[in-house]
Amino acid sequence: MGLTVSYVWSRALHLHTRQDLNIGAPGGPFTYRINDSGGNQVGTYTAPVTYRFANRVDTRYGRVMLMDNGGNSYYNALAVQMRKRFSKGWQGSVAYTWSHAIDYNQGGGTNVVFLDSGTFLRTVNNADYRGEKGSASLDQRHRLVISTIFNPTFTQSAGRLARFLVNNWQLSQISTIASAQPATATVRIVGAPFPGAAFTSTLNGFGGANRVPFWPLSNLDVDQVTRTDARLTKILVFTERYKLQINFEAFNVFNIVSNTAVNAEAYSASNGILTPTAGLGLGSQSQGFPDGTNARRAQVSLRFYF
Repeated sequence: MGLTVSYVWSRALHLHTRQDLNIGAPGGPFTYRINDSGGNQVGTYTAPVTYRFANRVDTRYGRVMLMDNGGNSYYNALAVQMRKRFSKGWQGSVAYTWSHAIDYNQGGGTNVVFLDSGTFLRTVNNADYRGEKGSASLDQRHRLVISTIFNPTFTQSAGRLARFLVNNWQLSQISTIASAQPATATVRIVGAPFPGAAFTSTLNGFGGANRVPFWPLSNLDVDQVTRTDARLTKILVFTERYKLQINFEAFNVFNIVSNTAVNAEAYSASNGILTPTAGLGLGSQSQGFPDGTNARRAQVSLRFYF
């Protein structure tokens, strides 16, 4: 038996970020009415600053992007692993990780700041990188992985019956239980957010991150993960040189499907009114490698040794 306890700390400084040099000085505030699903007013939200077309440094141009280094990330993790080496037909491992990943809304690895259209901005307000600090999109607080291999010897006989039917079986499995990764609630703009807005995709006219500005980053849970993958193997020993291995494998044996994305639109904004969108936080897809789904799959394979 072996027990390992580790603590992991990682800090990244001056990650690539973007700001708009042509957006100009921010204008005054603008107040939105917040309704419930029945159309009744339940509150207000005031964008403290707004960005207007007339305030651009040079109205002949759209974005003038500056690539700078305003981003940071932080990662802390406690990892515990217990391993049992092979004995009496058994081998196993239990690994648990608690972790917290924080950044300035850097996003996942697909958010390549150098290679997109050139107008990709991840802040609500221009260059306000610290205002986007929160749990990273890849944050996962808890992850437990249990793996076992059972390779029993039922009889010490070396006869053909023992070799072909009784012995040379192996059952292995990997079970994963993990907490949800986060998503961020967003606002969809219908028309223009207010007269004279520089851009029409956000409440303040900046056209950057479209998250709900009065809610924190990563405020939605996507889904927990519970799955078991298993393999049953039979080895047919013909001679010392020739062997045939037959595998039956099942992925997500208990068919517990986990959402990999949720409906993130919380409000739609039109004519100065925020209206809630139905279905916020409900699962919208369950993708998975390699078949496009994480539902149960099974396969049979053969391997010949010579």
